[in-house]
Amino acid sequence: MYKAVVFDLTGTILPRNKYQDTLIQSHLILNVSRIFGVPANHFAEEFWKEYEKTRSASRTLHKLLGIPRADAEYLVRISLHEIYHLVKIKKNRALTRMFKKLSQKYKLVIFSKIWLKTGEMILEQLGILPYFDFMLFGDLMPTRLEHALLLIKNYFKGTKPKDILVVGDNPEKDYYTPKRVGMDAVLIKSPHTPTELLEEEGVEIIPDLLSLQRWLEDKEKKEKKKTAEKDKSSSKKV
Repeated sequence: MYKAVVFDLTGTILPRNKYQDTLIQSHLILNVSRIFGVPANHFAEEFWKEYEKTRSASRTLHKLLGIPRADAEYLVRISLHEIYHLVKIKKNRALTRMFKKLSQKYKLVIFSKIWLKTGEMILEQLGILPYFDFMLFGDLMPTRLEHALLLIKNYFKGTKPKDILVVGDNPEKDYYTPKRVGMDAVLIKSPHTPTELLEEEGVEIIPDLLSLQRWLEDKEKKEKKKTAEKDKSSSKKV
């Protein structure tokens, strides 16, 4: 069974609703207007049109401003850091209990492109910071996600890719990419998840993060049953 569980932060542990997303992107627009000297109202109109297509703030800035992706991601991180210093995140007791229980059985990992200080602040406010064995944030995170996942695997010596589960909400980043490097993955349902299409492709989707513990327990029971049946079949042949 799994030895480590890897979590994406924004959209997975930290749900993002439309109001929060609008607040974050609006702050980003104001920062861009101030730094580049572009009219905020005009840039906001162009930004929202492009953002609806890409759902990525850094890709939107890259296209509209013609700046390198690394610079665009830096601007996004600045805005996230500033917003999460202003917005108080409420603790979720059920979430805290779940992570405490998971930490007793698995090595827990968090990864995100946001800065380490921002990530630690968010996890501390949620009350789950002490439960993570390894944190990989934007300050140290490799550009390619595949490399980040392999870095996580190498941190836990002797752990095979198949022993690592990735939990996230983005089909490409949090499901297909881990699968390509040999890890397992499960998606959390989100407003941007084409659930029916993904389920037809055999993608495992759970309704929310708090469903993960039951999903892991059910998965372990199935594995034990499968192993028992295999052992029973082998003993009959002998």
